Amino acid sequence: MAETDTTEADLAEPVPCTRCSAATTLVHIVGNCADCLADMGLHHPEQLAEFKRQVLAKYGSGSA
Repeated sequence: MAETDTTEADLAEPVPCTRCSAATTLVHIVGNCADCLADMGLHHPEQLAEFKRQVLAKYGSGSA
């Protein structure tokens, strides 16, 4: 197996969440951090529905 040369340019950068603004995270989908996605799923179904529309608009349905 070949060694991989990783430079700083290859590393992920933290991105602020568009919903909570305070959190910076390496894991985010369409601008929302994982904590906010969980909160939407548990407590804010209308926001989750909007999030799902945004994901479909950005990435499509995923079907081939």
